[in-house]
Amino acid sequence: MTKKRLLLAITLLFILTALPLVSFAETVQGTLKSVDTGRKKMEVDSARGISWVVYTSSTKWPAGTTDPSSLVGKTVRVDKDDLLEEAVSVEEA
Repeated sequence: MTKKRLLLAITLLFILTALPLVSFAETVQGTLKSVDTGRKKMEVDSARGISWVVYTSSTKWPAGTTDPSSLVGKTVRVDKDDLLEEAVSVEEA
């Protein structure tokens, strides 16, 4: 019985230490249709349909972008964190 517990403990320890290394990200690529600066959301029209993505002050934007609305109508690639459901970075594609 103790060997089973030891094996279980080692397995759980491995899973818990490896879990943060797993990337929970999704990439959405398409045309930026609109930006709602009040709610900090952007609408991306991709091959999978329309996606609304929340952005924060920590979202990385292309160099020289001071206003997300300046990217409306352009093709963008948004790396989105699946756990937090927010944009990590936005790049022009």
